[in-house]
Amino acid sequence: ADVPFERLVDLLDVERSLERHPLFQVMLNYQTRTAEGPELGGLASAPVAVHTRTAKFDLTVTLVQEPGADGVLNGGITYRTGLFDEATVREIADRYTRVLAAFADRPDRPVGGLRLLTDDEHHRLLTTWNTAEEPVRAPSVAREFAERAARTPDAPAVIDADRTVRYGELLGDARSLAAPLRDHGVRGGAPVAVLLPRSADLVTAAHAVLQAGGAYLPLDPDHPAARLSAMLEANPPAVLLTDRAHRGLVPDG
Repeated sequence: ADVPFERLVDLLDVERSLERHPLFQVMLNYQTRTAEGPELGGLASAPVAVHTRTAKFDLTVTLVQEPGADGVLNGGITYRTGLFDEATVREIADRYTRVLAAFADRPDRPVGGLRLLTDDEHHRLLTTWNTAEEPVRAPSVAREFAERAARTPDAPAVIDADRTVRYGELLGDARSLAAPLRDHGVRGGAPVAVLLPRSADLVTAAHAVLQAGGAYLPLDPDHPAARLSAMLEANPPAVLLTDRAHRGLVPDG
């Protein structure tokens, strides 16, 4: 059934504004054109394009399928000059025709697999307009932490319940633990399993592994024993770091 326009606007309770249409701002208008114009008492007639120079909506795309077996589509875009300039609308038209061509070339391709940007546009977005790039420093996490501890040794590094560990203290504890790890062959990215609850000791152990040159494998004591065993079997560590309270969660060896 037909619904009066004003009634529909009231039912939807949309915000009224003189700047835009209350229901939609973009319209796609698809038309088909017959081979012959309308008969006007024996007079020949033909369609004539009329440019109203007035945009009823922010953006209106009109597609007209011409008669004939080839099914040519002609199109045009009417736009509000207060919102778009000609260059922007041309880019919109280029991308739209690119999508249509991609659909015609590969109708089985998912929409998410379509590429809307040209190589030049892609380069402009990722390179030309990306002015935030900076040279990346190459030091390790262990070195970065040591430099921070040297600058602010008394600053809080970890707050664990009512215990506060400062940068200098944490670095000293990590280096003390790193020494026996090296004695056990931890170096060159060797995996070290760390089975500890979330605490300051966990942070110290992780930094000790990094100071020794290893790579730590975090194990959560709350995980089932079977899962912990599977992780250890998939990533055999050179050393396991834990405490007496959690030593029994993993098998010996």
